[in-house]
Amino acid sequence: ETLEGLLRRAEEADSIERLEDLKGRLREVGLRLPRERLERAPMQKGGPRIFQSADGLDILVGRSDKGNRRLTFTIARGNDYWLHVRGWPGPHVVLRKPPAGELPQESLLDAAHLAVHFSKIRDADYAEVDYTQCKYVRQLKGAAPGKVGLARASTFQVRIEPDRLRRLLEG
Repeated sequence: ETLEGLLRRAEEADSIERLEDLKGRLREVGLRLPRERLERAPMQKGGPRIFQSADGLDILVGRSDKGNRRLTFTIARGNDYWLHVRGWPGPHVVLRKPPAGELPQESLLDAAHLAVHFSKIRDADYAEVDYTQCKYVRQLKGAAPGKVGLARASTFQVRIEPDRLRRLLEG
């Protein structure tokens, strides 16, 4: 009942201020908005690095094997996109799913650049990067924490653009 009432109030809100007022009520009933969960993650030791793509989407980059596992299987949502440099050790990278529509190619390239930059081949001119939606990433039984199996994955070659990487790291 409470949630239905809050939903009605949100639908009837005629300004951002009224929606902001609802946040407090959501917290009172024990709910957190997705963005608030994301913003808390880096405060925890070993939390993912957070970057923003040219299209304004969040890109999360794991810091360790355990951090990769946490990012992929706890923080990421099923429709988010998962990336990793093919055949090399490196971070799991999660690109948040856009609110509506198709995945922007610029955001995918931004996430791929970060995957390469934080991997063992960070100084390469180009690399192959695998990607799929997070719901198609599975933990491998008995494997090390960062090892995963993929379904419905695609691979693309990324030629590193220094200006793009600089924008991501400085932004």
